[in-house]
Amino acid sequence: MLTILFLLLFVHYLADYPLQGDFLAKAKNHNARTLPDYAVGGGIPGVPWYQALFAHAFIQAGFVFLVTGCMGFALAEMGLHFVIDYGKNAGWFRSAGAKGPCCCNDCIRFAFDFDQFLHVLCKVSYVAIAHMLGLKLGLF
Repeated sequence: MLTILFLLLFVHYLADYPLQGDFLAKAKNHNARTLPDYAVGGGIPGVPWYQALFAHAFIQAGFVFLVTGCMGFALAEMGLHFVIDYGKNAGWFRSAGAKGPCCCNDCIRFAFDFDQFLHVLCKVSYVAIAHMLGLKLGLF
């Protein structure tokens, strides 16, 4: 199970950093046009944010399926990754009392850290659930 967890984290960081690229990172942010460019990158005019966010979540789900061989975990990843990234961009992960999306560096850093914490928690949860249910994970 530790091998599966290692692989889940490896593909998560691969898909969330180098494979995501600047295009998806900017296009998936539904608040990109309402915040200063320095805060979120400014978005990509003409690209529907929900299509970019769905594509990113689907890529993450595909990697979860390739590692675990479990369609249930892949579908959970697609939904959870979409909601977590949407929430980060919506300003759900900001300090108490703050209103609206993050626009300062400290708030953005906290939102980014909490977003990554939730993604890792999802991967740990998949492995824990599989272990509790006695599921054998892995396509290979």
